[in-house]
Amino acid sequence: MAIASVVVAAAVLSSSYTMTKVALRDVPPLTIGFIRFAAAALLLAGWVHLVRRYPRPTPADQWRLALGGVLGITCYFSIENIGVELATPTDAALLVASYPALTALLELLIYRHRTRLSGMAGIGLAVLGVYLVVGYTPGADTDRRIGDVLLIVSGIVWALYNFVTRNVTGRYPTPVILYYQAPVGALGFLPLGLLEYHNWRASAHPASTLGCL
Repeated sequence: MAIASVVVAAAVLSSSYTMTKVALRDVPPLTIGFIRFAAAALLLAGWVHLVRRYPRPTPADQWRLALGGVLGITCYFSIENIGVELATPTDAALLVASYPALTALLELLIYRHRTRLSGMAGIGLAVLGVYLVVGYTPGADTDRRIGDVLLIVSGIVWALYNFVTRNVTGRYPTPVILYYQAPVGALGFLPLGLLEYHNWRASAHPASTLGCL
């Protein structure tokens, strides 16, 4: 179930790149992050406090989850959205498939986690795939290469987020974890989105932009 969940999550996340690319026609990347996670925070608040009424995490765990919100939402999606703006949704979808392997590689380097030969082979294959996407793309311009590099960096940030929250995620239901991260992530996006105010304009494609957001 855990492996299947990671695969499904990667597939869902991959589809979001195309929707982000569509939304970028009318909304700048950091503003997209604020809108999405402000909406997510409201939806999660209703679910956690009104529908299921989950217990509140301890203050220490709330701080850990807040740090996870900064890393896993504000930092990760800021870098990712800019990367998608510069690169292509296809590049993003291919590179996100390497994120579990990047996490395993960093876990090996930081925590000296013992990895089986099959795992090492998988990490090596993922690194080779990253090279083929980023380092050997005929006709790729500079912006696309920079975008690809940013997408790899976002994968490293995602791995760090997993390390920060690894001791908390098993103690609380997933909606609680996401709820305590989403508002912090949205607040982190607020000043970043304000930096893009000069790019705010009326949407030329309101239906598709709203749907993709």
